[in-house]
Amino acid sequence: MKSGCVAMTAGALAVFCCGGCRIETSSSTGSSNPPTPAASSEDGHHHHHHEEGPHGGHLVELGEEAYHAEWTHDEAAELITVYFLDSSGKNDVTEAVSDVSIVRTLAGNDEPITVALTPVDGAANAFMVKDEHLLVALDMVGGGVEATIHANIGGTEFTGQFEKHEHGHSH
Repeated sequence: MKSGCVAMTAGALAVFCCGGCRIETSSSTGSSNPPTPAASSEDGHHHHHHEEGPHGGHLVELGEEAYHAEWTHDEAAELITVYFLDSSGKNDVTEAVSDVSIVRTLAGNDEPITVALTPVDGAANAFMVKDEHLLVALDMVGGGVEATIHANIGGTEFTGQFEKHEHGHSH
């Protein structure tokens, strides 16, 4: 069993490392516009959110809790959905959200990979991407992988750091 876990982790790292530096976009839009790099609105002060968001996902703090990003994942469909929430982490944002991306980096690798998310039809605060490599990377955050989310909310750029999460919940 242990050797199987080691082989799976090694395989996931190989998939992650072979990605190189590129901008990826969801195939549903056909857009190849690179996302704008977000300047962090944080001062290094981090709160650890272990509670679930209103959609049953993981919370990421944006701008000293000015906003939150809640991300859910459907591993079978290889789909990640991000919802933008207010400072309480419970209600949808009312400001316009745009230029949403996730940047993932393997420890010791100077080449981050940026993945652009596309708006979910009919939802002003939800964005999605279908990307099996990003799912693997987000699952490995805290174990040699770092990931940040970047978004423009109400005309201001925000950045949030993904944290290691547990899988003992529903999505």
